[in-house]
Amino acid sequence: MLEDHLAEALHLLKKQPQHRCKMEIDLLVHLTQELPFFKQYYKQENGLLIHRECCKHMFVERFLATDIVFHVDSIGTKFYVILDGQVEVLIKRRGFDELESVRILRQGESFGELALIHRQPRLATIRCVNDCCFAVLDKQQFQQILHYEQTKKIEQNVDYFAQISIFNQLNRAQLTQIYLNSFLYEYEKHQTVLQEGDKSDSFLIVKAGLFQVRKLVNKQHPLILFEIGELQVFGFYHLFNKIPYEYSIICLSPKGQIYKIHRTSLIEKIFEGHTQDLEKHKQEINSYVNFKVHQEQNTHLKYPRFFQIKTSCEQDKEIQEECIKTCKNKESKNDNYKSRNQLIKQKMDTMIEQSKRKLGPKSNIPRFNSLFEIFLKSHKGLTENQRQNSPSLLETPTRQIGCSTHFFNNDEQQNNPFITFRSSSPIIMNKGGRQFPILKLSNSQRTIVKSSHHYNSKFQFQDYYNQKQIQIQKGGISLSPDVMKLKVYKY
Repeated sequence: MLEDHLAEALHLLKKQPQHRCKMEIDLLVHLTQELPFFKQYYKQENGLLIHRECCKHMFVERFLATDIVFHVDSIGTKFYVILDGQVEVLIKRRGFDELESVRILRQGESFGELALIHRQPRLATIRCVNDCCFAVLDKQQFQQILHYEQTKKIEQNVDYFAQISIFNQLNRAQLTQIYLNSFLYEYEKHQTVLQEGDKSDSFLIVKAGLFQVRKLVNKQHPLILFEIGELQVFGFYHLFNKIPYEYSIICLSPKGQIYKIHRTSLIEKIFEGHTQDLEKHKQEINSYVNFKVHQEQNTHLKYPRFFQIKTSCEQDKEIQEECIKTCKNKESKNDNYKSRNQLIKQKMDTMIEQSKRKLGPKSNIPRFNSLFEIFLKSHKGLTENQRQNSPSLLETPTRQIGCSTHFFNNDEQQNNPFITFRSSSPIIMNKGGRQFPILKLSNSQRTIVKSSHHYNSKFQFQDYYNQKQIQIQKGGISLSPDVMKLKVYKY
């Protein structure tokens, strides 16, 4: 319920029931219609009528945190619906002086109906967890408005108990007595229901959720035996033989509900009719447990390292070792890259030395950049940053492609850094007593040609496809991709 709705509802409930008008009752119905207690009745035809009658006769009561609403074994005179806050249900345990907490009831839930319906003392103590507000019906109004509906709700729970095989021989009255002797416990995920070795004072019936049965084989590793779910019973033969629980039960579901039924004369009567079945059930479980324990022990012997309990220091040590291994792997990869690059450089330097020897000592070999550096500019061994930062081959002072770079005239290398050849030496052609180099270009290459400062050069360009000749002016020329052959004449 929203806080503003709660404040209005509390203001209306403070007013005496006989002084409430029809408009105030309608408003109170509207303000409390989202509470689970009233919402459950809207599935019925007379749901709205029941809600109106409750709002007409209810009044408000307030309690502080840790206050007791009523004690166990007290006489019941009121029925409570929680408008705000939470309460704790406490019951007696046989052989213990302290009360045991069974469950927590929250906003929209109700309590106190069993003592009014069956005219018996209270079965539990209700204690406030925090400050609480209750909508209250006295015994007389409860009998008129909710007695039939609450009795029907109890009958539905009794029908649930009738589905359990150990209760097949019981009549309706006996089933109702067992239900009234039971307490519904709520559990969160991973919460312990029973601990191995605890005294058996009740047996269990699962109402909702999934629970895991375990046995402590050794201190480190609990052995998981099986799981139990809705309508399954556990601990019946422990209670019958008055022996401690031999197993632990853990809740696996986000929320689970279990009925705990304590030993009574009626339960003992059931034991008498199922003595042989209980003994057989006990033997089956024990044989199954022995099989699982034996299987687990064999697994421990075969694969001991998977069952070792590691301390925090050992775990930290393993993490450090893994980090060192990863660092070493990275270093080895870098070393592999370096050694590979060194090998490539060595081979290329060897090729250069061989080319020098072929030309001989008298040959005038031009100065060139390292081929290995040229190779690395497009080699996949480089990182992305290195590849991006390195200048492209077209941006270098001399255009170097393939092996060594050659110039037509070595003396004018600095002045004429514009002719680059693919082959190891330029192609020299004789035509009319004059020698001139030929530069062959692919369609994707461009070369900037500059005129010499020392002499006047006249360049003639011939396009094999268009048969055009172009006279170049003094400023130089840029070759288009269509130019396939360059002829250089010197006068």
